[in-house]
Amino acid sequence: MKLLPSQKNTLYDLIEQNEYFSPMQFDIVENLKGNTVTVVKFNKSDYFFKFIQSDGHNEIFYCNYSPGEVSVLGVTNNTYWLGGLDQFKKWLHFLKRELTVVNKWDKIFSSTENIPFIPAFDKSKFTYTEYQEVKDKINQIKSSLSSIPFLENQLLAINDKLDDLLETAKTLSKYDWKNLFIGTIISIIIQLEVNKENANELWQLIKRIFSNYLLT
Repeated sequence: MKLLPSQKNTLYDLIEQNEYFSPMQFDIVENLKGNTVTVVKFNKSDYFFKFIQSDGHNEIFYCNYSPGEVSVLGVTNNTYWLGGLDQFKKWLHFLKRELTVVNKWDKIFSSTENIPFIPAFDKSKFTYTEYQEVKDKINQIKSSLSSIPFLENQLLAINDKLDDLLETAKTLSKYDWKNLFIGTIISIIIQLEVNKENANELWQLIKRIFSNYLLT
């Protein structure tokens, strides 16, 4: 669909009204080959919104856009200008969602990239002496957490999880407990939205205190 200058201005205004975006972040281009298509493209990305002319109708069109609400690509039925505007506003919302979402998978990898491998498979349980050593090391971690600038709720939650992990060490095998330990720390980093710097400091603290005992 070839847009009037006034219609393009309306799209410009909608982008400004969104507050998160600036019109300077977008390009608007027309393709006049075949069905007329006007494309609003978010710069330096694969995200776009297309107004596509329906065959034989000057005022009726449909829209393709990415990201969609629940898929990479969204498509509308034939619509008129006001319907297209409503969908454009929704697209800006979908676009903001994808640009601001925390990539939890990347966060896992960035937080654990320097963790050594767990030792060979070991189904034996901790002896009394080994459990006391684990207890001592977890208490060392807890007493050192104040050196990392966690938020108060993050600090309390990490301490609680460390207490839970110490309790499970009484019954789990060494191998299972090591896996639970690492999985729990990863999960709490994600759930509490610990920033990358603090997450890395936490892992360095854990590796330093446990040294070759558990994690290498």
